[in-house]
Amino acid sequence: MRKNVEKSTRRPILFASILSGVLLCCPPLTQPSRQKTLREPLSSSQLVVEAVTNKFSYNPSESLMLEVTVSNESDTPIFIFGTLSWGPSASLELFVANVDTGEQVSPNHWSDAHPRFPAETDFLKLNPSHFLGTQRTVSLDGLNISKPGHYRLEVAYHAPFSESYGHGLTIWGKERGTIYSKPIDIRVVAP
Repeated sequence: MRKNVEKSTRRPILFASILSGVLLCCPPLTQPSRQKTLREPLSSSQLVVEAVTNKFSYNPSESLMLEVTVSNESDTPIFIFGTLSWGPSASLELFVANVDTGEQVSPNHWSDAHPRFPAETDFLKLNPSHFLGTQRTVSLDGLNISKPGHYRLEVAYHAPFSESYGHGLTIWGKERGTIYSKPIDIRVVAP
């Protein structure tokens, strides 16, 4: 009799375990009530980063004005984090190389904005052929450019958050990698 009791209590437990496993693994049968945009694969060619400077020849004591845009070159809307801040933890990074020596130039001062956990309203919808831009003025001394020579600047865009933080939007997340602008060559001349 004890064996029959054990078998009869094991079957409902086994059935409940299997049912809960199936329910956890399968997607819900209902659609979300507030669908924003279908999650679609995004390619790196859909976003383009462009950077321009205010001029191409500088004295070592001058500042550089950099204008950066992130453009949607696709035919579908893309959501990106709406604050274009600077630093490895943020959206934009500036890389400098001395073309004459072939060496990377490390800046004297690192900027690294740490964005807060994003709300849905922090993501900006970039429609096709639209862009988001920012300007940054930085001294050549701050970039550690103190000697005359030929320098190359490159701006990198990378999302500060994973796609899982997108609140159901099709965001450009960290998984998409880094996109680089075309290099900008500048000359620093003796005063």
